Order: sequence, then structure tokens, then C-alpha cells
Amino acid sequence: MYFDAEIDGLLDLLLYLEFGATGWRAFFGLLTVIGFFFMFRKSGVKRFWAFVPFARTYMIAKCADREEEGRVSSIITFILFVINALGRDDIEYYLKYRTAKVTQKSAYEFSEENILSMWVSFAMFILFFAALSIICLEFIDRDKR
Repeated sequence: MYFDAEIDGLLDLLLYLEFGATGWRAFFGLLTVIGFFFMFRKSGVKRFWAFVPFARTYMIAKCADREEEGRVSSIITFILFVINALGRDDIEYYLKYRTAKVTQKSAYEFSEENILSMWVSFAMFILFFAALSIICLEFIDRDKR
């Protein structure tokens, strides 16, 4: 089994299974869980779901009215949780790679056409708001109060 840190006790093992790490990564993961705990309280979801990794992703989606995506995400999180518990990093990497490949959209691809269109849009916004600010300043100068 591959660990990125040394596991010294039951708490370290639980943190590793929950967050995939120990030490600082586990600490920040725990802070995230505490944040979800309070977010669920505010959203009216039972707070204990913040501590269940695969149910947590579904509940987050439920809070955002995206239940169908939450189901898929919670299934993937459950599979990754089991794989992480078994220590199979090669399968986890493969699943993450395949998931990223499926969800990649061509509109966000790093291509010359996409970048050029974004820069043109950016330039148009600059020109529009520069012209708008000049017009507004001209009207302020003509004010006779």
C-alpha cells in the first residue's frame, strides 16, 4: 500500500482514508469538512452528512439543486474512496484521467482560436467601458449646478 506520509495510529489512518493524506493536507481537509458542517446547517441539510465523503458530494449538489450531477459525483467519490482504502493508486489515477477526459469541453480547450476570441472579447470590453467612462465624464463637465 502506498502512503504519502507515515501512518502512526488509528486517527492517522482515518484521516488518510478520508482525505487521502495526513499532516497539513488532512488538517485543511478537516477544516473543509467543518465548513461543510456549517453550510449544511444553514441549508437545512442534516449536518452529519458533512463527515461522510461520498454522501457529502451528493448533499452539496442537493444544496445547489443539482441532484442528478450529485448522484454521479457521489458514486465516483465512493469508488475513489474504496480504491484509496485499498491503496490502488494506478486505478485511481486512471479513473480521474478518464473522468477529466469525458468532462472536458472543447470551448475551454487551449487553442489559438479560443484564446484569440477571448482576447478580442476582452478588448471589446475595454473599449466599451473606456468610451462609457469618457461619455460620463463629459456629461459631468457639462453639468451647470
